[in-house]
Amino acid sequence: MFHRTSQTGQYEPAILTETVQSSKHQLSAALPFKYQLFMMQKHCQTTLENLKMAQSTDNIPFSTLINPQNYTIDSLDSEIQADRGCTQLLKYFHRWLLNEQQLEELTAGRLAAGADYFLREFLIGARRQNIFSATAEQLRQFGGNWYIISNLEPNNAELEPMLRGTALFYDYCAKQDLIDTEVAKQIAATAQQAAFFSERIEDFHQLQDDGYSAWDQACSLR
Repeated sequence: MFHRTSQTGQYEPAILTETVQSSKHQLSAALPFKYQLFMMQKHCQTTLENLKMAQSTDNIPFSTLINPQNYTIDSLDSEIQADRGCTQLLKYFHRWLLNEQQLEELTAGRLAAGADYFLREFLIGARRQNIFSATAEQLRQFGGNWYIISNLEPNNAELEPMLRGTALFYDYCAKQDLIDTEVAKQIAATAQQAAFFSERIEDFHQLQDDGYSAWDQACSLR
């Protein structure tokens, strides 16, 4: 259910259009919504297990994990390094959700998994971007376009913990003085625009003929 749209990180209109049209043709044969939720739960559980494993198997110093230079991507090796560092940083975020935010383990796992998807699949994998340079506009592009065209059956129940988890991750970063507090507030405000994201999903499901171009431009990835 989760995959990267481009190994190069470049968005190509022809490929995007083909992806959307393929998704539209498959909607009638899409897996049941309950199964989609089940798969999301499995993804959350896997992320939680990976975070627990990371706590006991990896000893990357925290000072290394929060060094922005270690998330600059200009080669395959640097992408792997950024992905690995992000995975380890997420374990600190998960611990913060449990201890400082006092969330239940399942909720913390779902939110960590949501942040994981935005950070590692979208920012690092698709955009090849430093995770500490994220903006509110990019979260809007993620939830209002990229997530929708990258999944067989996009839905609000699946997207919501991704948005909320990402907002909390950057709140955590701001509290650690890793990003500007104002940026974290802007990201949080964007994450709360539930009506906008819901409308984008609904409009996508209703696309007909050549309506994709206008839909795409309303929340462009460019």
